[in-house]
Amino acid sequence: MNVFDYLASKLPAPALDRLYQNPWTVQAVFRSLPPLAKQYVMRLIYINNSIPRQTIDVWVKNDSGSQSRHKAAVARLLALRVLTSATKETKEKEKNKVVYRLNSNFEQQLRQALCNGPGRTRWTKQLPPDKHRPTMEQLDEYAQSAWESILHFMVGHAGPNQKTPSKGVVDLLVRTKLMQQESEDAGQITNDGFQFLLKDIHTQVWTFILEYVNTSEQRRMDRDEVLTFLFELSFLELGHDYPVEDLTESQRVLLTDLREFGLVYQKKSSSPRFYPTRLAINLASGMAHAADIAPAAATATAAAATSTSTAAPSRLSLAGGSGAGYIVVESNYRVYAYTTSALQIALLSLFVRMTCRLPNLAVGVITRDSVRDALKNGITAQQMIAFLQQHAHPICRAARDVDHDKPYAKRSAPAVPETVCDQIRLWEAERNRVTYTNAVLYDQWPSLQVFTACEAYAREAQVLLWSDPATATNPRLVVLQSAHDIMRDFIKKRTA
Repeated sequence: MNVFDYLASKLPAPALDRLYQNPWTVQAVFRSLPPLAKQYVMRLIYINNSIPRQTIDVWVKNDSGSQSRHKAAVARLLALRVLTSATKETKEKEKNKVVYRLNSNFEQQLRQALCNGPGRTRWTKQLPPDKHRPTMEQLDEYAQSAWESILHFMVGHAGPNQKTPSKGVVDLLVRTKLMQQESEDAGQITNDGFQFLLKDIHTQVWTFILEYVNTSEQRRMDRDEVLTFLFELSFLELGHDYPVEDLTESQRVLLTDLREFGLVYQKKSSSPRFYPTRLAINLASGMAHAADIAPAAATATAAAATSTSTAAPSRLSLAGGSGAGYIVVESNYRVYAYTTSALQIALLSLFVRMTCRLPNLAVGVITRDSVRDALKNGITAQQMIAFLQQHAHPICRAARDVDHDKPYAKRSAPAVPETVCDQIRLWEAERNRVTYTNAVLYDQWPSLQVFTACEAYAREAQVLLWSDPATATNPRLVVLQSAHDIMRDFIKKRTA
């Protein structure tokens, strides 16, 4: 779940209407909409009257694909209350006619942004020049270090120079059920935590942020102010400083916690300014369809693919996408990780048996035992495959699209060999051959007629799991444990 799913499913209508009084929230929500939904908003933004549903329905073709996208777009707009529906009485036979209209607050703020720009009046405090202004590279390094310290803590591979997360971060890990608290200084990662580690960084960040928003009222913080500040962070400029004085009390508390996650940078806690990092700027715009991220990621991947260097970046991708990968998987299940990051090797070792470690290369092999250990920890086969594909080396991605026999042809060979993907799925299927169900066994029947009647009754009630043939010497019947009471009452009635 991302923040926009949270708005659509968790917030009541009055809370959404209040949020749409903020221009940054409106722009972030509009940017997240599907293309067809954006087009509907632009068509309706300067229409001051309600529009009948039948009018909007004819805007698309009558084929199944178009109708499906149309219904999805309208449903998304209604869920986010960008579009509101009402019934209108008419003189025709249809007394209750459904009409749509844009949310008035949303419409007003979007008009303002389109015509006059969003404005920057919020940041009124003039700050003196920062003598120790961090560079963009330093901001990226700070964000990576802060976030990786949390992941290192989870996998238990924190080095001597690794910063230990604060008590508030550890409590958040426990509340999100990613870890179990064993003592004040130690915790045990859960099955959900193992799955969390293999997700992309954008999903990981939002897991924490949404839990933080859910518990904001318990912290005596204004939830609306927390959400609006998170949206506003997405529109700030990387490398630019902003005054803390212009923030509300709730947002200052949030700023302190965001510093722990690496979303903002402050030289010290009492500093009058803060710098948003790339993690914060991509917070609401780091989706896969973000237009400002995809070209940069594609350019970086293409440039890396043409490089002859074997060393891959040792950091995670701050853009929330796959970035430049570092993993090469061969069809013989051998895995090569071109990285110097202990964290990336630790994540890979969750389902790969590591056999060799060089200064910029780690070698391992995917085995049945290593995959089964990962499955026991709650990691699914699809998550393992997705992790390998997401972090595949750029050379593997380039080879996927190039057929050396036909230079101008394309082929769909995957970055991870299909034999490896299929075998991981088969190893997972081995564990699903037997399922365990709590049940009750009935035998030593007084007569064959009673057994036959009870078998028919259990089958009709859909609680029958297994039974012997009716001609067996000692018939046996197995039903769900939850049906034991009704079966016992039925047997008493038949034998009374």
